Amino acid sequence: MTNGTSSGAGHANGASPLNDLSAFPVLTETVGARGRASGSVPGGELGELVSGTLRELLGWKPDERDPGGFGAALNGAFELREVDGHIESRYLERNYAVQVRSDLGAVTGAQASICARAQAALDHALPLLDGLTPLRQDADPQDCDAVRSLVRGALQSLVSELGQAGGPRVQRVESLFTQLLGTDPGKASARLPGGHLKTLQARFGLEARRVNTLQEEVALTNFIIVADHACGMYRSWADQRHSFDRAGQDSFLGTELLLLSRTLAVVAESVDEARSSMDSVFLGDAQRQTLTLLLPTLQLSLPVIPLRQERGQVVKTLERVTRNPARDDPPMYVSELLDWVETAAVREGPRIIQDAGKDGVTSFRATLDRLRRYVRAALTTDHGGLQSGERLPAGYGTARVQRAWQELASQLDTATDHAARVGRGQPPTVHQVLRTQPGQTSSPDELVLLVLGEHFQQGAIVRLVSGTEGDQELRRGGKNLRWLNAGMLSVTLREDELRRAARGDKSERRWNLIVTNPDDLSSEAVPALSWTTVAAGSDSDLSDDPGEPGDDARHSGTGDTPEKED
Repeated sequence: MTNGTSSGAGHANGASPLNDLSAFPVLTETVGARGRASGSVPGGELGELVSGTLRELLGWKPDERDPGGFGAALNGAFELREVDGHIESRYLERNYAVQVRSDLGAVTGAQASICARAQAALDHALPLLDGLTPLRQDADPQDCDAVRSLVRGALQSLVSELGQAGGPRVQRVESLFTQLLGTDPGKASARLPGGHLKTLQARFGLEARRVNTLQEEVALTNFIIVADHACGMYRSWADQRHSFDRAGQDSFLGTELLLLSRTLAVVAESVDEARSSMDSVFLGDAQRQTLTLLLPTLQLSLPVIPLRQERGQVVKTLERVTRNPARDDPPMYVSELLDWVETAAVREGPRIIQDAGKDGVTSFRATLDRLRRYVRAALTTDHGGLQSGERLPAGYGTARVQRAWQELASQLDTATDHAARVGRGQPPTVHQVLRTQPGQTSSPDELVLLVLGEHFQQGAIVRLVSGTEGDQELRRGGKNLRWLNAGMLSVTLREDELRRAARGDKSERRWNLIVTNPDDLSSEAVPALSWTTVAAGSDSDLSDDPGEPGDDARHSGTGDTPEKED
């Protein structure tokens, strides 16, 4: 039997999972509603449960300074009436626009519009569908009832799916429309539908050539109304489908807030899984309170936010991120980091989201971003983190513990991405503008600026503005602008463009640089370079700014060019 005991370095340097199993047993425990082992309820959690229930049922944010608001919310949520000498109350169900949590919205914007359209269509169409009578003399009643049931079920399922909290599943909605209207719902019409409606039309014989009486024409008209409702619902869906592709484009606040709250719940579960995995390798709660995580100033590979999606799959592009070199973050105990993440996911995050909306999410995003950095740093060096396996207990470097940290880091990445989509966004910030060294461009007339800062998004543009009132402007984007990562842009200029922009002005012209992201947030203008027009046939004076003007661009440099990180 394998002993399984080895040094921390042995486990940290890729120990086999089979050796982990032989060295450490698999522990089991009874878990509660959220995955945590049964135990005491954290202080304050009962009060938050009561507060959340009041929000959900009454649509009212509890405020001890506003007792009148509580009474108004009660009156709005319940209907009182006198029956046989006593008072009866009836709870008024909240409408489709606030189905799950009144503060978070759940169903808003385009989804609320489609829900209203679909519900009204269903309420009108079902009585007409149930009242349809065959025009064919040889119609089989059982076959007619069967296809009628199929159409009714598809319509009801469609309305239910469109009202799904967090947004409908695009695949299911389109599958239901295909069942109702055929393989190409966009080409279906009220008189020539496809799918189940076409089958219903054929079995009932609902065609104009079979109409002989006014009553038969009423039956045909009712079918056309039902089919037209289905076609109209599809047209509404096609117009708003892009709002539900979950790619972060044109999504609505209520939907995104609900998705963020769900992601935070998953983060909390991942914290419990991390604790359980450490318990299974004999790193109990007491030891976690003494196990130190070092957070030195080193580079970490972190997924770029926002996360990219290709063909419906999340693609995490890694970039190197360096913390402030002026100081190191102090050490932190494992228990402190896990408790911080849990508090943020269970208490702090939901409270900020509910009370402060977009502004709260913008503030909370910074916390999530910091936590995902620290959790990734808690991994051992062999797993992309900063912790040395030789310094830690043997169990910490096992595959199960590292996998739990990786899962927690991944869920924090997802939560940060949702927060980035919900929040107002952070404007780009330019810290420094560097020039390339001579000979690093393909053309001697080219000038490449390296823009260093934060919060640069793919698709950003750069503007160079000159003059006291910004009377001259050069815009860079597309092939003349390369997005290297969230903190670095490469801008290509040509001297002849600067010369033309000067319009013969011989005085020194200073250019300020502004970065604008696709979300229309811009950085403040910062000095980029100075340029002076000289006599024809002479080299232009081009210099970095700040600095002394007059240095030839081909003979001055500011240092090595930072390389793009994969």
